[in-house]
Amino acid sequence: MNVPFYQKLYKDISIEEIKSIRTAEDLQKLPIVDKNEYRNAPLNERFAKGFSPDNTVGNYTSGSSGKPLHFYNSENDLEYLRMMHLNDLIQAGLRPWDRVAYFKLGKYKEHFLEKYNIMPFYHIPTNLPIEEKADIFLKVQPTMLTGFFSTIYLLSRELEKRGIKYTKV
Repeated sequence: MNVPFYQKLYKDISIEEIKSIRTAEDLQKLPIVDKNEYRNAPLNERFAKGFSPDNTVGNYTSGSSGKPLHFYNSENDLEYLRMMHLNDLIQAGLRPWDRVAYFKLGKYKEHFLEKYNIMPFYHIPTNLPIEEKADIFLKVQPTMLTGFFSTIYLLSRELEKRGIKYTKV
């Protein structure tokens, strides 16, 4: 455990107990981490050894709880997350010629296939008014969507309000 926040959180749990965790039921042995507890921890205690705000990428959660959480990832973590997300979309039926609109607060870094115009991703920020989201959506003409269902639902309502029946997704 290289992160002071977690060292303090797990100080009363032996390393043997942590190593013995093998199933979902075993997770009950660990203390629950509350977002506020993490948010209120000193920033330097939330980084593993060798990491800091200077060599990581800061981002925020969507804020669906009312308070976005500021967190940091290494470039390796982000590359892994991008490839996992791309894999999930491929498993869901994404094809090389699809155009993906993603509803997210922050932008994704371009994935390597986009250089060849394969599976391009188009960012539609969730903090925009629904009218602006709809304008971007209509401009990029996506064939696949990813994001919060509530945002996609509100988008469909806005298109319906405009009298648009979008059938390309």
